[in-house]
Amino acid sequence: MDPSNPFGPSPKQKPSNQIIIHIDMDCFYVSCERLRDPILIDQPVIVGMNYTPGESRGAVATASYEARDLGIKSAMNISKALSILPDKELNPSFEPSCYYRTADKNFYREISQSVRTILEDFSDVARHVSIDEAYLDVTSKTTWTSSSTFSQILRDEIESVVGVPSSIGVAPSMSIAKMASSIEKPKGIVVVKPEQTKEFLSNLPIEKLPGIGPVTAKSLHSDGIKLIGELATIPPVDLKNKYGNKGISLSILSRGEDSKKVIPMGPKKSISRESSFKHITTNSDEKKALIEKLSQDVGSIATSNNALFRTVGIKVIEPPYKIHTREISFGTATNDPNLISTSAMDLLKDFHEISVRKMGVKVSNLSFHGVEQTKINQWD
Repeated sequence: MDPSNPFGPSPKQKPSNQIIIHIDMDCFYVSCERLRDPILIDQPVIVGMNYTPGESRGAVATASYEARDLGIKSAMNISKALSILPDKELNPSFEPSCYYRTADKNFYREISQSVRTILEDFSDVARHVSIDEAYLDVTSKTTWTSSSTFSQILRDEIESVVGVPSSIGVAPSMSIAKMASSIEKPKGIVVVKPEQTKEFLSNLPIEKLPGIGPVTAKSLHSDGIKLIGELATIPPVDLKNKYGNKGISLSILSRGEDSKKVIPMGPKKSISRESSFKHITTNSDEKKALIEKLSQDVGSIATSNNALFRTVGIKVIEPPYKIHTREISFGTATNDPNLISTSAMDLLKDFHEISVRKMGVKVSNLSFHGVEQTKINQWD
């Protein structure tokens, strides 16, 4: 696959009847930081890679929209960001200023996994392309008439259950869905129905088309081509002569004729379920009841998918958003659902005394082929 174009080339493709969602989490690292530190909500926030608090080394990984409006950009040196927006916690009287945080990838991955669980429930097939971005095939889950409402329910479910915002594009192809999701950020939903494809693409700048980077854009601009609609009028052979196979891909994408399927990136690695309490609780019986329910749900999904597992884990979220995890692994794979419940209950013992807002159960180290399966009464 050409890394500059994740969709093509496919010169003989025709428009499809797929309903594809591209979901992109809004300022994901910032949104995660706001979960565990509510003081950051609605404030300018910068998350830095290789950044040490009080130092000027590192680069901006992402910035909140409030910080972007004040001149901060991704990949900017922290030293330059500090010159524009000083650290609010070190310069409390200086305005405008900004909260700075060091990127915590492990924490963000935990939040991402919670989002992924919801996405897979809402889709026929999900392709998670990064920690904060995914494609969903929802063809059998909704219709074009109800796709906007379906997307609102999905977006609201993620925000209410996990606590992070997202933007959604819906279209008959992956490429158009990706472009649509970027149009009305943050928290936007843009639906492009099959009959709207040509009109949607025609007036977008060519830089919006997946696969067009700065070098290709500059070349196209030099030929007087600035809009996707203009690119679509160029004969495919001319684009191939100038850009090779990439030119064929650009021709297909500019005409909205991409029909690539949503294919998962590798085999499924885990099965999980999470749920929040209506109110923060310290009650052991309430915790046990939820763990039992989640264990049963995970066991049911594993059984229906002929999945065997070697590891059982739990997640416990302590207010405001401190994540605790525990897991236990076995010497051989099993599909015994009772083992999920008994293992999860045993792991829960470490958390009977603390306040809890949310919990989860997961099985991992999965396999899906038929092997001799170990039953719970064979374990010491």
